[in-house]
Amino acid sequence: MVAEHLLQSYGAVRKQIGKGELLYQEGDSPCFYYQIVAGLIRVNNYSEGGKETIQGIYKQNESLGVAALLGNFPISANAIAETDTELICLGKRGFLRLLADRADVSNHLLKELSKRMHFDAMLLKEMKSSTAEKQVLTLLNLLKKNAGKDGDYQVDITRQTIGNFIGLRVETVIRILRKLERDGKVRICERKLYV
Repeated sequence: MVAEHLLQSYGAVRKQIGKGELLYQEGDSPCFYYQIVAGLIRVNNYSEGGKETIQGIYKQNESLGVAALLGNFPISANAIAETDTELICLGKRGFLRLLADRADVSNHLLKELSKRMHFDAMLLKEMKSSTAEKQVLTLLNLLKKNAGKDGDYQVDITRQTIGNFIGLRVETVIRILRKLERDGKVRICERKLYV
C-alpha cells in the first residue's frame, strides 16, 4: 500500500463506485493507478459465449492498473465493484512521476506485481496439469499464502468465484469441496470454508 498522503501529494483523489459498477473495461487505455480504501473489486474477462474467468479479487490496501500503466498497453480485463467501494485514483502522469521520485514506492509495487505473477503462474501450472480437485486445493492454498495466514484461513470468496477462477461449474466446486472436507484438507463450518 502506498500512503494516501503521498498519493495525494502527486494529485490523487478519492472516488466512490457502487456495487456492480464498472471501474474500467478490457481494451480501455490505462489512465489511472487505483488503490482500494474500502470494498472489493473483481477483475475478470468474458469468453465469446459469456463465460466469466476471474483474474483476481482485490480488497482494501491493494492496487489495480499498475501493469497497464507501466507497460503502456490496453487494459486486459474488466474491473467491477463487488461491493460499494472507495478508491484513491492517481492519474498516469502523477503516478509515473511518483515512481521516478520514490524508489521505495517503485520497489513496493514491483514486489506486489511479482506476487501476482507468481500466483497466476502457479494457478496456470495446476490448471494445465492437474485434476479439478488439485486445482481447487491449489487455488485455496494460494489465496491463504497471499493473505499471509498461518493456521485456519477463512476463504472469503464464493464457490461460484472459485469456479470462475479455474473454469469449473459451481456444482463441481461444491462436490470437490465436500470431498476435500472428508479427506481433512479443508473445513466447512456454517457454510464458511477454511483451509
